[in-house]
Amino acid sequence: MYDLSAIKPKKVPVMLSDCKQRHLLFDLNALAELEDVYGGHADALKEVQTGSFRAIRATLWAGLLHEDPNLTIKDVGAMIAVDGMSIISDAIVDAFNIAVPTASVADQPPDVCSKDAPQDF
Repeated sequence: MYDLSAIKPKKVPVMLSDCKQRHLLFDLNALAELEDVYGGHADALKEVQTGSFRAIRATLWAGLLHEDPNLTIKDVGAMIAVDGMSIISDAIVDAFNIAVPTASVADQPPDVCSKDAPQDF
């Protein structure tokens, strides 16, 4: 189960067939786009893990929108070499796991020493 309050966007580098390094980021906007396509972001990730070309293309697209909001799913499909699909799907899974940790990670107490932690005194 995912704890959406634990979302911590972090970019994961990925090299596509156009030899330009890009960065996957599954922020709230990307996750919302995946909900529009799949009904839920977890469903998209499951499809990526099965090797679905359609899911890899759509999920990669959603993760790249922060760099170029004008990208289309077909634009992203043209940037994917079929022989690099496993590397891309691994990067997607890594970026997803960073952005939306599992419940066991999310259930850990917050770092109260963090500069972002609320100060109650």
